[in-house]
Amino acid sequence: MRRRRAAGLAVLLVSLGVILPGSGVYPAPSDEPAPEFTGTKSMTRAHLRADGTEEAVDSRTVTVTVSQTTNLRNNQQVRVKWTGAHPTHAMGDNPNTVSAYLQEYPVVVMQCRGADTQANPLEPTTCWTQSADQRIFTTNVLTAFPPWRMDRYETPANRKALVGVPNDLPPTCDQSTIVAPSRFVAYRGPAPDNTVYNPLPGRDNVTCGPVLAPDMVNVEDKDAPPANTTFAVTNKQGEGSAKFVVQSEEHNRSLGCSMTVACSIVVIPIMGISCDPTAAALPPEDRPGPLDLRFGEPVCKGTGKYGENERAPLSDIFQIDPAVSGTMWWSASNWRNRITVPIAFGPPGNLCDQADTSLPLDIFGSEMLTQATDQWSTAFCTDSTRFKFRHVRLGEPQAKAALVSSGAQAALASVPPAEPYPISVVSAPVAVTGFAISYLIDDVDGNDYQDLKLTPRLLAKLLTESYPTRSGLRMAYGKVKDDSPYAAYKAMANNPLAVTQDPEFRALNPKVPDAIDNILTSSTVLALSGNSDVMWSLSAYINADPEARAWLNGEKDPWGMVVNPGYKGIQLPLFSWPLLDTFVSADYSSYGGCPEMTPELEATLTPIPYLPLVASPVANLSNIALRVQYALSNAHVNCSVLHDESNMPIGINMGAWGRQSHPRFMLGVTTLGDAAFLQLNTAALQSYSSVPRTTQITDASGRTFIDPNDASMKAAMKFAKPDATTNTWKMQYDKLVSADGATSYPGTLPVYAVIPTQNLTGNHGTQLAQLLRYAAADGQQPGLASGQLPPGYLPMTADNGFGDFVAYTLRAADAVAAQTGQVPLLVPAAPATSSPPPAGNGGGGGGGGGGGSTPTSSALPDAGSRPSASASASPSAAPVPQSAGFTALLSSGLAAWALPIAALIALATFLIGSITRAVTFVVTWWKAT
Repeated sequence: MRRRRAAGLAVLLVSLGVILPGSGVYPAPSDEPAPEFTGTKSMTRAHLRADGTEEAVDSRTVTVTVSQTTNLRNNQQVRVKWTGAHPTHAMGDNPNTVSAYLQEYPVVVMQCRGADTQANPLEPTTCWTQSADQRIFTTNVLTAFPPWRMDRYETPANRKALVGVPNDLPPTCDQSTIVAPSRFVAYRGPAPDNTVYNPLPGRDNVTCGPVLAPDMVNVEDKDAPPANTTFAVTNKQGEGSAKFVVQSEEHNRSLGCSMTVACSIVVIPIMGISCDPTAAALPPEDRPGPLDLRFGEPVCKGTGKYGENERAPLSDIFQIDPAVSGTMWWSASNWRNRITVPIAFGPPGNLCDQADTSLPLDIFGSEMLTQATDQWSTAFCTDSTRFKFRHVRLGEPQAKAALVSSGAQAALASVPPAEPYPISVVSAPVAVTGFAISYLIDDVDGNDYQDLKLTPRLLAKLLTESYPTRSGLRMAYGKVKDDSPYAAYKAMANNPLAVTQDPEFRALNPKVPDAIDNILTSSTVLALSGNSDVMWSLSAYINADPEARAWLNGEKDPWGMVVNPGYKGIQLPLFSWPLLDTFVSADYSSYGGCPEMTPELEATLTPIPYLPLVASPVANLSNIALRVQYALSNAHVNCSVLHDESNMPIGINMGAWGRQSHPRFMLGVTTLGDAAFLQLNTAALQSYSSVPRTTQITDASGRTFIDPNDASMKAAMKFAKPDATTNTWKMQYDKLVSADGATSYPGTLPVYAVIPTQNLTGNHGTQLAQLLRYAAADGQQPGLASGQLPPGYLPMTADNGFGDFVAYTLRAADAVAAQTGQVPLLVPAAPATSSPPPAGNGGGGGGGGGGGSTPTSSALPDAGSRPSASASASPSAAPVPQSAGFTALLSSGLAAWALPIAALIALATFLIGSITRAVTFVVTWWKAT
């Protein structure tokens, strides 16, 4: 029955075109993807004179491109770009806030349900807005004839004094607040209900019928992702871009887009209302009188109160010219200029649960493989010859522990344990990807900065809480007494407050402004709170760099900045980054600026260090990517007083700071896959420096910075050295920061599937072997369709130099299928001989580890000494020796408990880590009684 359901669903998916091979275009992780849509439209703003002639005031030809329009997934971010639009006036702080429409000449980007055809054109009623306020115009202070009533392209019905007020309102509806002139643009929900939501005043009063769609907001949450409606900025050259998030019904059921419900991205370059002041063709009651013309005509013909690209974050319609604002995106003069982009969603995230209700085979571990397994899993669960699996995202150290101690069937990891596994396992490479420092930064001109350069020393500064962040805290450092337990912090009194004030950073990134308004995020990089191979690899990269290591050991940088004494001499690498700042002082309170704070309450609160609150790491990499995407600061310094039932202050809550205003600055550690999926900018990391570390640099001369892309990842994998002890290829970070590794991206990592070769339950050995063979072949086909390898990964193919990887994974698949406890060796044992082995062959011989020759390895065997990749059985190998570092494998009868046990391991590790770091995400202190 299960096979019939899966096969039937697969037929349906193929008929919808979502399991067909993609175009094969593979954008490298930080390369600009080739757009899948390009559209051009000419548009003119022309007023109608009383004699019927036109007065053309502005004509433009706008071209729009969209990076991806097919095989989209929920909450995926795509790049929308345009040229030829009117430069924006009165630019706001953030394009996604509920008040972002209060700009002059924005470009409005929104998601609408339906296709836009000549026979059935789209209407504003199916387009999503974040709030009801973005669908109404309700003021009679400006004039009785606001611009939409003079819009020459509007229908007579839409130029009346009241538009959008239903005729069939129930008798219980209080209409006293509905005053003319007002226009309400209804929102119509999806089938089958087709509920119409009328954004009438008093939206909490449901006596007038549905007012607010369930997914719309009344009050904006500053620490949550906004809706995708975007009011974007165009620069003085007529160019602009927006990172637009498409949402399926998985996220927004009120919009209802899916594989079967067509939707569109609609781009509206606001040109301004084309006015028909005399309204000669309208009934007399809808024509403006002399007084109406005196006040209304100049408003309709307004061209903006602010200069081009002048920043003016506004909150009131009276501060701008409404005729050229985003307020009236729905008016006909603007709506007719729309450029519609058809989009198609791929399989939903819960497709496998729909295809098969049986329990999946759980595979635990690396978030770096998330985007790949999301596409692979649907190709498996919809194919009756395969099986249903689920990738349980978990820190790699926890996943490796679950594999040994709680009966997990497979783990995904990049860094082998310090000691060999006590059970027989293979570590089969399944992907080549890595980590990134992703960012969202506004440059000095207010544009999206896309050229960030970071050195290992800058990353060390950001991670070690060495930027004081607040001038008051820095002054407190200077007041520390010599006999104080915090005397070592006195040297930090001369440190720059944030990285944007650091001469090293400014020399490398001169177009980044001093983000003093967002200093909470410009003094740190958002990192993980738990154990992860990503943090181990990042800290190994930092540790291998001579500049960074010397600075961590206590050497001042060339400008005199010192490491936070809590981190001085820290031993790296580490799987979990600690928060070691302990500084507290009577001269600086972490509760400063807390509204309603009383001296009595503050006296009861335990002093806590401030900088760990600024760092506030999070539990998973996907959360970091989301926060970078929307510039959501996780600094938990937003203090509020808690009250009891009698309104007496009893404690405080330290919440996250939330969404930033302009100029935004946000750094975070992410996976390359997430960065590609969300179209995040990724920093170029320093791979080599020939500059003496005591030199005060003024630019990037003598330093090499590398972006993540196919070529740089391939170059990095040449330094993946076969290791006989762990039976894996290990990255050589000392080589990645040397002249030899100058073209290598240092964040590159392989991901291994670690699978036991004995004691797997049922037919799991056969199933996991099938997955390994798929990952080594069809799963490396780049593309966006189900079963393909998404952007953010370097295809692990022989053409890319990974013949050894593929061959070993196929041999490992045979061992997993056989379940005899045999483990194929990555480096076969040398044959017995009475003569000493010959001298190293200089890295020659057959295939090199990770593509091409391994620069420093003479341990790699000749290709001829390896078994054929098509061999049906693996050669014999001794089981991996037992180690005291792991407990013995539990009975296979406990395998069903793998998920809850592993989840408990992860939870316990996270909680312990949070306690030892002396920081929590919501911090409350209660008054002593």
